[in-house]
Amino acid sequence: MSFSGTGAPRSSGDAGPGTPSGSARLIELDSLDCCSPTAVGAADTASRQYMTLLAAGGESTHRGGSGRATKVFNAYGEAFCLKSLLGASGSNADRRRSEAIFKGRAQAFREEYLAQRTVSGIEGWPATQGFGTYAGGPVILMDWVEGRTLRSVAPYLPRTTRYGMGVAAEWVASVGVRVLQILVAAQDRTSGFSHRDISPRNIMVRLDRYPLRDQLANGILDLVLIDLGSAASIDARQMDPNAAPDFTQQTNIWRNGTIEYAPPEMLTRDAPGVQVLRHSSKIDVYALCSVLYELYSGHTPYQLMEHADLSPYRVKCDYAPINVPPRESGDKGLLDCLLAGLAAAQGARPSISDLKETLWHWLSDRAPAMAQSLAERPPRVMYAPPAHDLRLVPTPHDAGGLRGTDSRLPETIERRMR
Repeated sequence: MSFSGTGAPRSSGDAGPGTPSGSARLIELDSLDCCSPTAVGAADTASRQYMTLLAAGGESTHRGGSGRATKVFNAYGEAFCLKSLLGASGSNADRRRSEAIFKGRAQAFREEYLAQRTVSGIEGWPATQGFGTYAGGPVILMDWVEGRTLRSVAPYLPRTTRYGMGVAAEWVASVGVRVLQILVAAQDRTSGFSHRDISPRNIMVRLDRYPLRDQLANGILDLVLIDLGSAASIDARQMDPNAAPDFTQQTNIWRNGTIEYAPPEMLTRDAPGVQVLRHSSKIDVYALCSVLYELYSGHTPYQLMEHADLSPYRVKCDYAPINVPPRESGDKGLLDCLLAGLAAAQGARPSISDLKETLWHWLSDRAPAMAQSLAERPPRVMYAPPAHDLRLVPTPHDAGGLRGTDSRLPETIERRMR
């Protein structure tokens, strides 16, 4: 096994992008329905903690296709992620259509919060503080996960020295078991939950608690599943009395996951029973096995980007994944697990619990110490969200020492943020 630390992702102890020093922007939320358990019976304290925030410029804001995530800080130097939707744009007919789409996306955004709320407090999921409004638009306030995506960390994972293309088989299995432990922990709390967009970009490796070098030495990565914009939660829908009975059909907004990793049922609108199929945790089984397949082989199961003229749905239904021979004789058991999870028919895939057990048993034969580390450190359940959110509104003292800091951070606050 080999690992080169040169150029490896840095921990939060290093001064890097997003570290606020210098100019900052004051953000005062209009309102916040707070789900943090610490807010119960302490509305004034929670208001000071969450309602007035500072956002640094530059690389602390990340923009996606429909929204942006901004790293913000409160007066105590605590870091959060403020996620917001991009507004309607254009003019006349285009603007009217854009506004209609925005309204549907705003409802989907609310569902994202409720889904995230159901798993808040479980290690491996971002802790969520609440859902509110800022400048008239909806926002979600959650913990900022300090780290790097699995996509960016993968090149630094150990590899078998004879083969440079893929990650070592035992590390592929370790990543798989850890993600499955996180998914099982969510299933244990909820009536039914699926992330529905697992990909290398939506799996974060936390670097604020343990440096990557220590995680590699311990045989277990500190993983967090992020971006719950496609998540489906039965509990979340039951929490919202205004939720439409069939959101996708009503708004015609289809949350498809990431094409290279998504199963066939997430890539079609008209397959028989697709509405039921799209609420199964076996969606996550397929997506995770696609990620693990890529870690092992160095490419995705179908390399769809090279076949843009073909229907991804038809390709995944009609063809087997690209054949990857085992690098070592013992790897066949691992590949068999992954191929079972990549079955086109949802019913043919193992459950998340069964896949976790199968991968763990394979790993316990291949690398007993790594398997033992995973068994001894299941995701912790740190708290359960309160039954009801607490409505917070701005009060005159919320800004405290932050007001008037649009141009420069006070030195005492800047020190806390470093």
